Amino acid sequence: GMLPLSWLSLSFNSFSDASCPSSFGMLPLSWLSLSFNSFSDASCPSSCGMLPLSWLFLSHNTFSDASCPSSFGMLPLSWLLLSDNSFSDASRPSSCGML
Repeated sequence: GMLPLSWLSLSFNSFSDASCPSSFGMLPLSWLSLSFNSFSDASCPSSCGMLPLSWLFLSHNTFSDASCPSSFGMLPLSWLLLSDNSFSDASRPSSCGML
């Protein structure tokens, strides 16, 4: 059994159809690296109990089907590294309250 805090890197995953990592027993602050993931079909990290400030590394992710990071309860300043992401179906960084 893995402890929640051992999930230091979460990458190359696909979250769809309400699949939620928090159901895996993960704590929000353990999401230190979040990259190369796919969020679609209304699957929302904030609904998984994630805090905005826990998104320290967010890159190479795919947000589709109107899934918008700002709708995840994320603050712009918590996006410390945001690069090479894909926003489609009207989910755009500018519409997400990002500067």
